[in-house]
Order: sequence, then structure tokens, then C-alpha cells
Amino acid sequence: MSDRFDYLEIGDERPRPGKAAGVPVPAAPSEGAPTPPAAPRWRVVEVIGGPGRGFGQFNTPLGLAVDAQGNLLVADSGNHRCQRITPAGDVCSIGERGRGKGQCEHPTAVAASRTGEVFVLDAGNARVQVFNAAGQWQREFGRRGAGAAEFRLPAAAAIGPDGSLYIVDAGNRRVARWDPAGSPLGILAHSERLSFYFGNPCGVAVTRTGHIYVADRQRRAVLIFTAGFRLERILGSPKSTIQDPRAVWVDAEGTVFIADGQANRILVLDCDGRLRQAVEKAGPLGPLAEPAGLAAAPDGSIYLSDTGHHRILRMAAAGER
Repeated sequence: MSDRFDYLEIGDERPRPGKAAGVPVPAAPSEGAPTPPAAPRWRVVEVIGGPGRGFGQFNTPLGLAVDAQGNLLVADSGNHRCQRITPAGDVCSIGERGRGKGQCEHPTAVAASRTGEVFVLDAGNARVQVFNAAGQWQREFGRRGAGAAEFRLPAAAAIGPDGSLYIVDAGNRRVARWDPAGSPLGILAHSERLSFYFGNPCGVAVTRTGHIYVADRQRRAVLIFTAGFRLERILGSPKSTIQDPRAVWVDAEGTVFIADGQANRILVLDCDGRLRQAVEKAGPLGPLAEPAGLAAAPDGSIYLSDTGHHRILRMAAAGER
């Protein structure tokens, strides 16, 4: 089934760094750091959908993904489904509420493979469901528990450069790497030996080099691991600019985008972790509300879930649309 939906393209008003939810936005994550050179300013240029149950409408949208054809995939959690939106605006619903094959309970995230398969994290049923490019159910894997092939709260997903699937299991405080067929390949979890732990992981991104970025709400930080699961860097700390990281995205230049949920903003950091911008407003439509998902469009613009307003926004750098 498909339908058309309307979107609103807004004007050139750009958000200005300032205060969001009572949290000050410093000029850079560390004191005394030199002022970085000017960088592109990001602004919201498109608003997609709004609250509701129809096609192109959302109820608590969470994770986002973009497939190889440029279609936007939305984990429409409160409506217990995933929605696929084409660049032309055609909308298809994937899944419905329930516990059977092809049914979901509060999906939290979605990912798309190069072959067109869609992976939906069916959090309420503690499993991952796989659909083909036409939205037809193919298979599922996982069950509730703490074992290697089990989940307690699957919360976020990303596809690695080799096609493997990285899944954040917030309930078990770990990130697992899976074969697309549904076989676990490795687990990144609490490690005394490596002196790190996950407090409340909830977002993940994997770069072309295989580096794994994990957003951790409890640590108020983004942890960066090598492809071999070795902790390399940490962006943020309990006293940092980052307040409530719920999702993370990294572009080809190393720019880091963080959905800072309760701070009601998107943070844009350079490859060295310095704050470039805090996007807090959708132009004249007002402030963001608990953003919780990020994904990149083929043109480099960024989709975000404006979860508290039950809509999707698209940001672009100044001079782009």
C-alpha cells in the first residue's frame, strides 16, 4: 500500500547556539582550546509528516535508516510499524502490531542492507525481523534473554562496511555484531581488562573504516572503538557538552552528529570532537523535542527524528537544500 504525504520546506532561518533545556552550550568541549576554523552551518530545511496513524504520520518515531535507493526508513514505534518513504513521497508501511511473523511491538530501530533487506528491531518481542525490498517478511532471529543470540532491549542498529549488522542491546548493556543471516559474530560488552563499561548504550554508527561509535546515555558520551572492538577514544564525559546522547551518525569527513535527546538539540562535532554547532530549532516552527534518531540522505543531508513532535526533519549545510 502507498499514499502521498505532504512536507513543508522552511526558509533560511538558521538556529543559533545558545541554551537548550537549561543547558549551556560552550564554544568547545574543552576549556582553552583554540577556536576551530569556520565550518558549514546546518539548518533544518524540510519537515516530514506529523502526529497520527496514517501513511506519512508518526507516533514516537525513533531509529532511522536510508536504503540504497535513497528511501527513508522510520521505526514508527508508537504505531508498531516501520514506514518507508521514497524521495518522491510515496509511503509504504512495513509490519503491524502483534507477536507473529511480520508483526511488531514498539520497534526501536531499522537498518537496510545493500541488497535491499530491511532489519527491524522489534523491541517489544526481543527479536529482529527481516523484510525484503518489497516489505515482505523473510525471517527473524533472536529471543528474550542474556545469551549470545538473545536480547533484552534491542535499541539501535547499523550496517558495517562488510555488510554485518551491529545491534545495540541496551538491556544487556552491549553491542553485538551479527551476520545478516542471523548468526552472532561477536559481542562488545563490559570489560574490566579494557577499563570501559557501557552504562546505557542506545545508539550506534559504523564508519567506512569499520570504527564503531556507540552513544551511551548514562556516560553522557560517545565511545569510539576500532573494528577489532578496541576502545580508541571517548567523546564527552559526565561534565561535557553532551547531555543525553541517544543516536550518533558520522559522515565521510569524520563530522559527528549526536541526537542530544533531553537537551532538545543536535550537536555537530568535528573529527577532533570539538563542538561546531548546536541545532536547536526547526526554523520558524520552533525548538526540537527529544530527537532520537539520525540517518544520512544520499546528498549528505541528515534526517532526524523529532520524536517529541512526532515528525521527521531534514538538515542541510548552508547553501544546500
